Order: sequence, then C-alpha cells, then structure tokens
Amino acid sequence: MHQFLRVRFAHWKPSTGSGTVQRVETSEGLGGFRAEVREFVESQLPADIRDTVRSRRLISREQAQRWQRTLSAKGWGAPSWPKRFGGTGWPLVKQAILQEELLLSGAPAIESLGLGTIGPTIIRHGTREQQERFLSRIVNFDDYWAQAYSEPGAGSDLASLKCAARRDGDDDYIVNGTKIWQSHAHWANWALVLVRTATTGRKQEGITVLLVDLTSPGVTVRPIKFINGTLFHSELFFDDVRVPAANRVGEEGAGWSIAKSLLVTERLFTGRVPECKAQLAHLKALTVHAGPGGCDLQEQPWFGRRIAELEIRLQAFEAAWWRAVERAQHGDDLGAEVMKLRLIGGALLQELFGLQLEVVGADGLRVDPASLEEDGAAAAEPLGPGYAENIHIHHFRYRGITLGTGSAEVQRDLVAREIFERGDTVDQPVAETEDEQMLRETVSRFIERDYPFARRRAIVAQPVPFDADAWKGLADLGMVGLIAPAEIGGYGGRIRDLAIVAESLGEGIPVEPYVWTAVAGVKIAGAFPEAAAAAGLSLSKMIAGEQRVALAYLERGARFDPAYCRTVARRSGAGWVLTGQKQLVWGASSSSVMIVSARLETSQGELALFCVDTTRLPPIRPGRAYNDRSTSDIAFDGLLLADDALVAGGDVASAVLHEVVDLVTLALCAEGVGAMERALKITIDYMKARQQFGRSISEFQALRHRLVEHSLALYNVRSLVRLAVTAVDQDGDGVAIRKAVSAAKWMAGKAARQIGHDVLQLHGAIGFQDETPISHYAKFLISLDAMLGDSEYHLTRYI
Repeated sequence: MHQFLRVRFAHWKPSTGSGTVQRVETSEGLGGFRAEVREFVESQLPADIRDTVRSRRLISREQAQRWQRTLSAKGWGAPSWPKRFGGTGWPLVKQAILQEELLLSGAPAIESLGLGTIGPTIIRHGTREQQERFLSRIVNFDDYWAQAYSEPGAGSDLASLKCAARRDGDDDYIVNGTKIWQSHAHWANWALVLVRTATTGRKQEGITVLLVDLTSPGVTVRPIKFINGTLFHSELFFDDVRVPAANRVGEEGAGWSIAKSLLVTERLFTGRVPECKAQLAHLKALTVHAGPGGCDLQEQPWFGRRIAELEIRLQAFEAAWWRAVERAQHGDDLGAEVMKLRLIGGALLQELFGLQLEVVGADGLRVDPASLEEDGAAAAEPLGPGYAENIHIHHFRYRGITLGTGSAEVQRDLVAREIFERGDTVDQPVAETEDEQMLRETVSRFIERDYPFARRRAIVAQPVPFDADAWKGLADLGMVGLIAPAEIGGYGGRIRDLAIVAESLGEGIPVEPYVWTAVAGVKIAGAFPEAAAAAGLSLSKMIAGEQRVALAYLERGARFDPAYCRTVARRSGAGWVLTGQKQLVWGASSSSVMIVSARLETSQGELALFCVDTTRLPPIRPGRAYNDRSTSDIAFDGLLLADDALVAGGDVASAVLHEVVDLVTLALCAEGVGAMERALKITIDYMKARQQFGRSISEFQALRHRLVEHSLALYNVRSLVRLAVTAVDQDGDGVAIRKAVSAAKWMAGKAARQIGHDVLQLHGAIGFQDETPISHYAKFLISLDAMLGDSEYHLTRYI
C-alpha cells in the first residue's frame, strides 16, 4: 500500500470532476456565460415586466409571451431542446446557468409545461407532422399548453383516470370526461390529455395520449380561484369532443409509458435551486429595516441564526443539485437522487416564503386587489415595505409545489422503495477516480477484516480504549502519513483523500485517535519542520506509527474556541514553565507527545504551541467519553520545559492551530457521514427482518418515511462536507474555509444526533444493549454534535 500511495500521489493532478459550481463552469468553458446572461436581461427585459417582477405581482399572458419571444430571438427560447427542433442543443450545465441567471437578474419565472414537458414529449414520441406543426409555436408562445393528467379522484394515481376516448371511424376520437388542477389552463389553447381507450387488462395499459385543441366544440375551461385569490388552476370538461387521430402521440395504449418517460434531465429542473436563491436574496432584502427601531433584523442574533440555517441548507441543496446536473450530463444513473432533490428543494422554498411573511409581519396581511389581476398594469405604490402585501400570493402558490406531479408523500414512498425493495444505498457517494475507489476499498477492507465489531468491543472494554496493532495496521497502510508533504516523507495527499479515509473509517467507528496524529501532528510538524523536529515532533515516526500525538488546546469556559487560552508559559532560565489546565484531550492516554497551546507571559500575551513528551507528565488518569473514545483532562502545574520545546508562537501559531482544528473538525464530519450511513444500513436490515403484527416493520409507511428523512439529512451533510473539502483543496481564503467547515459541522451535528436517537427507537429494546452494534453507532452519532464545537457554536461562527 505504501508504494501504491507514493506512485499515486507522485502523478496526481487536480480533478475537474464534481465540485463547486465555479469548477463545473470552468471545466465547461462557461466562465463568462453568466455575465452574458446578466447583461442580456439588463438591456432587453422590458421596463413593465421588470416592474411587475419587482413589485411581486403576477405577469400577464401577454407579458410572458413577449419575454419568451425576446428569449427566442436571442436563440434561448428552448434551452433543453435539440437544435434541429428549435432549441439550443446546450449541455445541462449551460442550461442550468441560464435558468439561474435569468431569475437572479430579475427576469420573470415563466412556468411553461409546453417547453418543459410537452414539447420534449412530442420530440421523443410525436410524428414528424406533429413536430413541424407544434414545436415552433411552443417556443414562440404562439400556443400555450396545459397538461391534463389529474382528474377528480385521480391525482397522483394516474392509472385510475376515467376520462374516456372512443374511436369514431379511422380519423377521430370522441373524448368525454373531466380533468382538474391544470396549471395556467386559462392561458392555454392546447392541452396534452391522458385518456382511457381501453378498460380491460391492467389499468396502465389502456391509456393514450391525445393533443387537444381547447377551442374545439365541447371543451369547457372553468378557471378555479386559487387560495391566494388569483387564477392558477382550471377544470377542463370534455363533452363529445372530436379529436383527430392524427393528434395521438405514440401508439394507442402507450400513454402510461409516454407519461412516465420524462427524462431525469428534465425532472432535475423541478429542483428549484434558482427560485430558492432568488427568494433567499429577497428575504435578506426585506430584513434591512424590519428590526426594532428600523435596524436590520439580521442583526438580531435569534433571527440571524434562522437566516444562517436556511443559507446553509441552501448551500447543501445547491451543491448536491449542481453535482447531479454534472453527473446527468455525463450519463450517470441518478436513481432516487432526483426525487431527493425535489423533496429538499420544495420544502426549502416553502420555508423561505414562510419566513418572508414572518419578516413583514402585519404588513403582509394586507391585500392589494389590483395585484391579483393578471393584466400587466403598472404597479401602484407599495402598501408596505418591499411590496409586503404581495408576498402572500407567492407563499400560497408555492405551498402547492409539494403536491404537483406526485405529492411529497408519493415521492417519499418512491425513495423508500429504492431503499428497502431495490437495495439502493442510503446515499450516493461522490464520483471517484479509480485510485480514490481503491483508497476507499482499502480502508473498508481494514475495517471488515481487522476491526470487526467484536474486536472493537474488546478494545473499548480495556482501561485505555486503544489497540497498538490496529494503529500499526493503519500506519502500515500509509494512512497516518496520508496528507504529509512528499518532500518530508509523506504521501502528499489532499484533504479529499483524508475525507475518503475518515468516511471509510466511520463505517467501523474505531476508537483510536487517528486524526490527532494524521492531521494535527502531521500539519503542525509540516508547518514548522525545523522547530518541530527540535521539540521532539518526528514526522517519520508518526508516519511509521511509532509516535502518536495528542493536541491539548481546549479549556473550560472556551466553548470550543481555540483562541480562548488561559494556560501560561513563562520564561525560566534557559527554558519554560507551563501552568494551566486543558480538558478533553483526545487520545492523551495513548499518546507519546502532546502539543499544548499556551499564552506567552509577555506584554502581547501571544499564543504559542509547545511540544511535551508525555513521559514527563504525571501519570495521566485514563478517561473516556460515552462514545468510548479516550479523553483526559490535563493539569500543567509548573511543568519545566526546555527552550526548544517551543514549536511556534505569535500569529502564525494561532493561524496554524485554527487551521488544524478546522481540518480535524472536517475529518470528524466525514467520519460521521460513514457512521450515519452504516447505522442506517444496519437499521434498514433490521427493519426488513423484524416482524410486528405479522408484518415486517419495513412495510409501515410511517417508519419508511422516517428513514427517507434520515437519508435526506445524510445527503445534505455529505454535500456540505464535499464543499468544505473542495474549499480547502482549492486553497480558498481562510474565511471561506471557516464558514464551509462550520456549515458542515452544524449540519453533521444535528443530523447525527437525530439519526443516533432514532435508530435506537427503530430497533426497540435490543438497540439499547451494549452487545448490539447499533448501540455503539448511536452513542458515537449522538456525541458527534458536542465534539469540536456543537451546532450552536458553529452556527454562530458561520454567521
């Protein structure tokens, strides 16, 4: 393994694979496209449409048509369509950038099922005549289309539809029935309609797709006033409506498969990332003078935290969505990931609108009757700040997005099916290179072969939970020196590699203090090689597994802040005297050297790092946390140190200490991802086997949906860990890295605590027994929030 690592990292080059949005754009040569879109909107968006959007009113059909034709004239009218059908032929990433920048630049959000689903259906399943007749008119909004799927009594259950079409000779169908909840059907002059053409066999087999002219005799469109007072849905009545057979899409009876054939790439764009970003920006704008006495509401700590929580969740969602877009562009199978994104995005957008209403308070209770009309008239003077009187229109509109095209409950059922019936993983790991997969598999084999649960349980039963053979095994695999620079004897790995190792170790939750040597010891020794070597820190010994490092930096009263330090080092002759107390020194009982932070007894009181040979300390009282990891409180009562025990001091020492704590925290988050995934897999297997009332408890919908929620939480954590890893590996600035790490730890701590408690509940009494693996995973996950900064600390630090 040593040779594998040396060869691998000697030839490593930065990946252009999954990462931040900026990396995707750069790899696709799209760095300037965002600016082009912004400039286009600034110069081409008509003033009346801009005014309608700014005032949060509803755009009219005429305005929608006018803006769509402006986009079409630019060649951007159908970005997802192939060129030969009037589209752009663009890759997914460019389509996504266009959609996002249009919204963020103030262009109207036009919902067009013609562009999004019906046009693509005609492209894939329609005849040449249908394509020539309809597609260009869809792009220019000469025709506006409704999608007539749902019926009274048949919403998400499309197979139960009853609207019937009988053949009348060779040329026509006669349609009778009712459709309901058609979005913007009061704008439409055409509709794609699912009809039943056969009543024998499976319900799904008798469904056919027809393209129906809504101006035909026998068609009645009944607009339905929406909850917000506007027109949005309609009911369609078909009474002996004659539809030419030439308007049938595909074969008779093929409607079910056609309706279900919406591509993953098209379903991805229902994720609503641009809408979430736009509404978060609007929310922040609303807060500027909404606080007491007209101050910015975000300055109130309680509200600032709420904004930060939404912002972090949006970061996780956006990172996952862009990664999915890139994967789909490369032809990867996304499985249940699209449904997860839709569930996350829908809930987040609803919360953003809900918080906007909270911010404007009583001003949001007013209604401006003129704003309920889709007439494109100029906006009147606002009744409240930021046109608060119009926020309720969108709040109620977007409460319905978790119902359309399959309710959120149906989506959870589908995700649960992937988890329980189809054996899909709880979460999808990031796309990895062959070498990264080998690294992951190497650590996983170590856990499976050399660190099974029985061995771990025996280790934690010892007075000091530490196994020297396991430590040597990790060192022999090259894991301890993974991120040490190659020029000083390490393997030159990235933080991404460290995260892979930590996540894989999380599958077995070993109690050995791996990160404190592999990250803290290695980083500090690498930052100050000469001083560290003189002080007794030996990279070569660390890499070989012969020296183990503990980091003593945390003190009572610090609330996790590394800068809080009351331990003092004062000069004494040719050396130093160290006085103070440290708490929660992880792995102290098994360490051979300890790096200690202290304030120099000078006028500046600068922070310094010292190296202490643990054999010179009084016997360390073995201690442990309830997660079975070794931790001790250490008292330095006038400890004499040599002059060269000082590794570093001043701003550089403080900066390195903060960097090290951030990297250790990030590694802990990655380990948490592995532990959460393993705990959920154990729980899923248990639920499949456990019988209750004559049924497997995995069949109970309430329990299945709980597992889906945990899967979504894990999905978000993994996204934020990836973001933070990318920020570090791309040498982001210190503030960006700090915020990324704290965002990941905030999300990881909350998710791990929730999952840790619930896997115990789902296991029942057996989960509380020490002899069951899940009890050990639960303890670790519940403890994760309090390790290296709890969720409150990191949320405050993020702000």
